[in-house]
Amino acid sequence: ARSPYLALVALFVFLLTWVSTFLYLEQQALVAEVFTDRDTRTAFFSRLDFWGQSGSLAMQLFVFGRLYRWFGFRALIVSVPVLMALGFATLALFPTFAVLVGVMVLRRIGEYSITRPSRDTLYTSVTREERYKAKSLIDTFVYRGGDATSASAHALVKATFGLGLSGIAWCGAALAVLWAAVAWVLGTRHVALNPRR
Repeated sequence: ARSPYLALVALFVFLLTWVSTFLYLEQQALVAEVFTDRDTRTAFFSRLDFWGQSGSLAMQLFVFGRLYRWFGFRALIVSVPVLMALGFATLALFPTFAVLVGVMVLRRIGEYSITRPSRDTLYTSVTREERYKAKSLIDTFVYRGGDATSASAHALVKATFGLGLSGIAWCGAALAVLWAAVAWVLGTRHVALNPRR
């Protein structure tokens, strides 16, 4: 609470969970419509996990370091929120199962191969004591709090306004734009605190 920088990190994580949960809940609803059989749904999620994890591994092994050198930290930390805003906008305009799957795979690969390493890098700008106290709080309380509040907000928005997939996707796009703005400010502050990076 005494550190504006760590408060921004917490807000970044909070918005990450909101964007992820909005997409996840829409995925759950659409998958239930497309695959009525439980075994088929399980097989679909298995394939989704496989491609998400394989893509994340490939990105971390072969691409992340190059992207970091070419574009710098700020561009990387902003990239996934911007891609998610574009993904949600595409889903709003073309609310199909195929687009949803594409956005889900993009989110998973981006989160695990770019956002997570970038998020952990943010803690290198604070003292060791701040890092260990704040990181555990942010990774548990803020992350899980974001999950719980976003699920409630998703249900409230859907029930109140009767939004379908397109409407929820526009809400997700707006959240992702806000997330990108926070990421930009956070990336700028991190680079200012670590001018060699």
